[in-house]
Amino acid sequence: MLMPDKETPLNQSVGTSTAGQRLDSSKEIATYLRRSPRTVRRWEREEGLPVHRHQHRKKGTVYAFAHEIDAWLKSRLKEERTGHGPVSPTSAPSPSSGGELEKRARLGQPIVIAVLPLRNLSGDCDQERFADGLTEELISEIGLCCPNLLRVIAVTSVLQYKKSPKSIQQIGRELGVDYILEGAIRRYGRRVRLTARLIAARDQAHV
Repeated sequence: MLMPDKETPLNQSVGTSTAGQRLDSSKEIATYLRRSPRTVRRWEREEGLPVHRHQHRKKGTVYAFAHEIDAWLKSRLKEERTGHGPVSPTSAPSPSSGGELEKRARLGQPIVIAVLPLRNLSGDCDQERFADGLTEELISEIGLCCPNLLRVIAVTSVLQYKKSPKSIQQIGRELGVDYILEGAIRRYGRRVRLTARLIAARDQAHV
């Protein structure tokens, strides 16, 4: 979940990057973003902030490139403007949705879930096939994890919703599912970041 610190809105410039500028520590990354180190760690863990780690060195030795961070921020701002951005505090997981999920699992009632095509946020059209392939893998893995409790809609049925403007509620009605998993991937060289959200189709609450 991306929740900016109060001191600097994300729609303002947070740094002055130059080509190839490298930030060689967590402190430098946090200073560039004008955020606390804790926020930077959360963004890396949950939202795919492009932070690199030195191999064969102690844990926590990190670095980042300013131009990659700038591209990441631009992508997140675009998501927010188009309505596909991070979860805001007002759309936090509802206790009723989580309780229903647990209750149905206990009763052995199958939960029907659809995995929407992952959005490609790398800015490279050649990665569309990779995103589609990862969507298929995700559907396959979820289908195998709890076959008695989870039923997953086939990939051929969800591909029609790739880049669809339809709401989660509408897609849920059309597919007849209880929950929808939506997400996005960002690819930086050999590294891939995936973010995903499980949403109740009935009320669009994040679970």
